[in-house]
Amino acid sequence: MTQSQRKNVFISYSHADAEWLVRLNVHLESLEWEGVIDLWSDEKIHAGSDWKKEIRKALKAAKVAVLLVCADFLASEFIFNDELPPLLAAAEKEDAHILPVIVSRSSFEENESLSRYQAVNPPNKPLLSMSPEEVEDLFCNLYKSIVQILRAQEVNSRQKTSSEEIEMTRSEEPVSEIAIPEIELRTQPINDFSEDEVEIMIKEKGYFDSEINPSGTGIAHNYQIRADGKIIYDHATGLMWQQSGSDDKMPYVDTKSYIKALNSLSFAGYRGWRLPTMEESMSLLEPKKNRDMLYIDRVFDKKQEWIWTSDLDITLRGWVVDFYAGGCIDGGFVILSNSFVYVRAVR
Repeated sequence: MTQSQRKNVFISYSHADAEWLVRLNVHLESLEWEGVIDLWSDEKIHAGSDWKKEIRKALKAAKVAVLLVCADFLASEFIFNDELPPLLAAAEKEDAHILPVIVSRSSFEENESLSRYQAVNPPNKPLLSMSPEEVEDLFCNLYKSIVQILRAQEVNSRQKTSSEEIEMTRSEEPVSEIAIPEIELRTQPINDFSEDEVEIMIKEKGYFDSEINPSGTGIAHNYQIRADGKIIYDHATGLMWQQSGSDDKMPYVDTKSYIKALNSLSFAGYRGWRLPTMEESMSLLEPKKNRDMLYIDRVFDKKQEWIWTSDLDITLRGWVVDFYAGGCIDGGFVILSNSFVYVRAVR
């Protein structure tokens, strides 16, 4: 089985944490019913089976490994010698994904082989210290991460197949340069972008806006999920977006600090993050609502239902793109000092 064909989600845990396995299964089983994943833990081993053989088979097929980490987990000789080595090797060489979930305080941060993988929750905030609501939120986010990883695998697999087909065609035809079309959008902000100019831009670009241009169809995007689901690359425009964005809404004056933090931390391994312009932000609007009732592709997180842009109107108030209403909000109604909006950075 090649890595691109894997959809096995392997859960490694200590039997002392069986209650957390039960709750995690509740969140992930719908994906198994839909055929999106093959969910596996040692609960799947039937009586009389060669249990070591069954575990080795599941490990070989793993695309995602969820590790329920606690002191008992780290002290398990079987986990240390039999489960972790093939999982870590697959992560190193075959692009498998390791998602540690910290159940209780342990020596996880001192474990060199495991601590290099970003834990789903901070080691200083284990499941045992969370409220029931926080635990449910964490498992929901884990669900999303797994879906994003598998979507990225599917996209990469399609692109690889497409590239192979192109190479086969090139081998049969004279060599020639193939131009890859790319839509260029304005990247520099405008400080006096009037309402009339915004309307002209939307209609000229053919963007969808539920009020200004309801017949607009927008851009035919070609999205690719990268960096373990942290970023979305659009081959149509050449833009790289945050898949999610800011966790909280903020006033416009705070957006600079947020962007500066992204760049200082090299978010997803990149610098050069910035606020998107109106052209870039409006390009994300889709002419129909998705299942989350937003006018944007579901490849993006649903939390950021509206975002700041870098453009200001003639009164120096910020323009906002609203994915819930399907349009933009006139900067004249957005007061910088008390309007709180999400940020989705671009580069």
